Amino acid sequence: MKAIKKEVNNPCEVIDIDCRYVCDVIKAVPELGYIERVPMENNILLLADEEGHIKGLPHNFFLSFPNSKHFPVQDIIGTVVFIKTKPLPPLDEEIYDYEVDGLSNEDVELIKKIFTEDNQAKLSKKFDEIYKDRDYWSPIVTTW
Repeated sequence: MKAIKKEVNNPCEVIDIDCRYVCDVIKAVPELGYIERVPMENNILLLADEEGHIKGLPHNFFLSFPNSKHFPVQDIIGTVVFIKTKPLPPLDEEIYDYEVDGLSNEDVELIKKIFTEDNQAKLSKKFDEIYKDRDYWSPIVTTW
């Protein structure tokens, strides 16, 4: 099935993975480590190393999350993979994990737009503006 792999300092590449479930992607792309699943539109998941910052993995790209109040632009680090999942079955059926579906050509084009120079420059500037007064990794303290 078609997926997209984005390694640090390399352009994204369309890869073929033979995985039935999301948890099986680690076998196809072992450098992902402990998988963090980041849901995106159209049943697309970004898979990254959950412990990437602890491991000191390098910056890969910026990603926009416009509906996130505290982290509207995030620094994505280390190698990532974009996959698509099949819609969930009816709730009366037990599932093991999300089933992987191949990315469509439209999905590939949508993902590739993330990595354009213009988009990354815009997100980098926004990231710097948002976090200029505090450390990105400091906890956000909310008072009521």
